[in-house]
Amino acid sequence: MNTPKINFENKTYYTDKDIANTLNDYFTNIARSLQGQNIIMNTFDEISKDSTIYMMKVSEKELFAIINFLKNDSSPGPDNITVKDIKCLYEIIKNPLLKTLDEHLRVGTFPDSCEISKIIPIYKKRCRENPGNYRPICLTSIFSKKL
Repeated sequence: MNTPKINFENKTYYTDKDIANTLNDYFTNIARSLQGQNIIMNTFDEISKDSTIYMMKVSEKELFAIINFLKNDSSPGPDNITVKDIKCLYEIIKNPLLKTLDEHLRVGTFPDSCEISKIIPIYKKRCRENPGNYRPICLTSIFSKKL
């Protein structure tokens, strides 16, 4: 069996931790290099600061429809909560979930815990030792996808 390894900047990394950190550095540097480029044409700065939006409270019927629309095979995020978990626990979590959703919509905030994601490097092709041959897949909480 081959020992997993990654080569980056003339160094070879063997431990899971070193490989994870190396891939993280690689993906982060790609993002930083793209920041200076004008890839996104429309930005939030172009939206009038005087514009406001009023969000209605989420009804139990709407929440039920959203949760039932979710695919059971969706990957869980860093919280390891699956769609099946949410569907099974719906009757128990619906009231606290409605209250939380309504409060965040009222205040106009997004929960910090929903901003956390788990990055999974997926091998594409060619040499497995080259970080450029992986693509990062971002797994976020089921709640952040629908909030």
